[in-house]
Amino acid sequence: MQERLVWHSLDVLLEAFVFAYMGLQLRFVIDDVTGQGEPLGRLIAASLLVLIVVIGIRPAWVFVVFSSRLLFGRLPGRRHRWTAWAVAASGRTGGTTC
Repeated sequence: MQERLVWHSLDVLLEAFVFAYMGLQLRFVIDDVTGQGEPLGRLIAASLLVLIVVIGIRPAWVFVVFSSRLLFGRLPGRRHRWTAWAVAASGRTGGTTC
């Protein structure tokens, strides 16, 4: 249990460093783009377009995955029939789910 907490903390710390490093590199990216003659507005417009596409894809993907699980009867938190049978046959009574 303690190992899980340590790895989770380490994961959060590494992600913070990665995003901080990306933020520090933003100035150099903007300088390189404007140094090549590209207008800053075009860079911002392209960045916003990518952001909108990424934000739009995520809910669509979640909807597709959840609706397919709903149609095929595999909702989160429900066990598959074979998993419930295997747990019952082995005699384990743990709280694991698929």
